[in-house]
Formats: sequence, structure tokens, C-alpha cells
Amino acid sequence: MSDDVPLEVTEAAGDWHDRLSANASATERRAFADWLLRSPVHVEEFLRLGALREEIKGLAQPDWIADLLGEANADVFEMPRRAPGPPFRTRRPVRRRRLAAAASVAAAVVLACIAWLAPPSTAVDPATVATTVGEQRSMVLSDGSTITLNTDSLVDLRITATSREVDLLRGEVLFDVAKDPHRPFRVTSGDITVESVATRFSVYRRLEDTLVAVVEGRVAINWRPASQGVLRSAPDASNQQSFEIGAGQQVALSSVAPVAPTPVDPSKVTAWTERRVVFENETLEAVVAEFNRYNRMNLRVGDPGLAKRRITGSFDVNDIDHFISVLDGLEPIRVEVAADGHRALHLRREP
Repeated sequence: MSDDVPLEVTEAAGDWHDRLSANASATERRAFADWLLRSPVHVEEFLRLGALREEIKGLAQPDWIADLLGEANADVFEMPRRAPGPPFRTRRPVRRRRLAAAASVAAAVVLACIAWLAPPSTAVDPATVATTVGEQRSMVLSDGSTITLNTDSLVDLRITATSREVDLLRGEVLFDVAKDPHRPFRVTSGDITVESVATRFSVYRRLEDTLVAVVEGRVAINWRPASQGVLRSAPDASNQQSFEIGAGQQVALSSVAPVAPTPVDPSKVTAWTERRVVFENETLEAVVAEFNRYNRMNLRVGDPGLAKRRITGSFDVNDIDHFISVLDGLEPIRVEVAADGHRALHLRREP
């Protein structure tokens, strides 16, 4: 097992190797595809165990996986790669490249499975897609677009012959939009609508605002500030604002805050797809809140002064121990573990 891969992922990967045989059923293949798309970490660990088994025992992976990959060249939609840009600091750059490659392999393997199980012409999009805490999920829609849901997210989908509509009810989603000038792709988050023809962008619905960030291309945003309590059936058109933002820009929109797009590194926008979080001069309070999105055992800040400590860095979302060790190097930290498993961070004061 790799040091930074959760034990349950390694065990699940081993279980899939045991279950997937030349006679694997269609149901098993669908379940395997679903498991792979939850995280590129799943793909990396499955491939790592496969290589290890083949080296030690001569146990090659089932032929059907290789056959599907060989037939997928003309039909598979490969997950778009991250746009180039200045890299953020990270302790494991090699691992990040491996995860990016694993994500592409995941798309190829899973979409090959889907193509084998059902022709594209019969594809039907689900009405709702959701993830639980700590889970991530990618899906290719019937129009060729890809949506990737981050932890604890929920969307409603309405993809028809004449329109492409997504309602973000909770969480964060990265959209890779397939070009279709006759069917603009619209994402709604409360009173905000983001419209695109062909681009790559993310929408994050937070408690107090919605954050829209563009990785590639441009998006149009329609927004009604201070519209709380206004029924959608009777919108206040005079209060609506429309504007565009492009690649490398983001904007946070609430019910009252003024519009002020700011620059953002595209690699930071998509870091979570590689199970990483990136912070630039953010308070420990905000950093802890971000970690808690991915982990059921939460962190808490026990000292008000410590909560305002500024943090810059890139971290694995599941490696809380490493984050605490880095923090302890900045400020002496004492950790209290509660009976429910949650951990409280306090300044360690010398007697």
C-alpha cells in the first residue's frame, strides 16, 4: 500500500482484482466503472496492485479490459487535461502527475466499459447526481460534456434535444462542456446562472455565496443581487446584471456583494480533482473548514488567535496528520481528540 493511499482504497482495489475475471458480468463491470470514477486515487491504486500482482504471480489483468481499451480509440471521450500554468508548491509533484494520468486512464477504461454495455445513441442522463462526504464522481453526459462532482455535492440534470440545464443544489462541480452552439449549457445556483457554449469552468455553491471560476474559454453570468424572497416566476429584470469572465478569472457572488472578478491560477481551480487543496494566505479557520468538507472526522480550532493564523500551501485532502505537522512547525500545536474522533487544535503553551 502507498503511504498516502487510505487502507480502504487499497482493500477495495484488491477486491476488484479478485472479482474481475474473464466471466465478469455486466453488473460487475458497471459497478467497477462507478468505483473507478469516484476518484483518480482508485485508478492509481488499481493499476499499482495490478502491476504488482503481475510481477509477483504472473496474474495479468482480464483480457476484456485490454480489449475494450483497444476498441475505444474512435468512441472514447478523454477527460480534458489541466490547462498549463505556473504550478503551486507541492510536496509530491510526481504523484500529482501520476494522478492526472490516472484520471485520463479512468475516463478511457470507464467509457470503454460504457460503450461496450450500451451504444451512445441509447444514453440517458440521470435526473440527479450526488456525492457523499469525501467522495468525488465524474460522469460523461449524453451530449459529450463531462461533469465532475466534488465532495458532498448534488445536481439536477435536464439534458434534452433543445436545452442543457444543470441546477447546482449543493457543493462544487467542474464542467467540461462539449461544443453545441444551438444548445447553450446553463448552470443555475440560486439566483445565478452561468452560461457556456464550449468551455471548462467550476461552480461552487457555498453557504454565503457562489464562486464561479473559469479554466478555459469564457462564460456569461446572469445575476440578480439582493433578490432574496423574489419568486423565480416573477424575476426583477431591472435588478439583473449580466457580464462575462474568461480563463484565469473567478468571481464570488452573493445576494448583496458587488461584482469584482479576480485572477486565479487554473491549477488551483482544479486541484481538488487530484485530491488536493491549495491555500494562499488564508486563515486557519478557512483552511480547517475546507479540510472538513472531505473528512467525516473534523478538525476544530480551539483558540481564537490561532484561527486567524494565515496559511499558504498545498495539501492532500485526506492527509490531516501531515497538515497538522506542518502547522506545528509554524506554531506549537496541541491536539485534543474527542470521544467522537473529532480533533481540536490549540496553541501549546509552555508551563
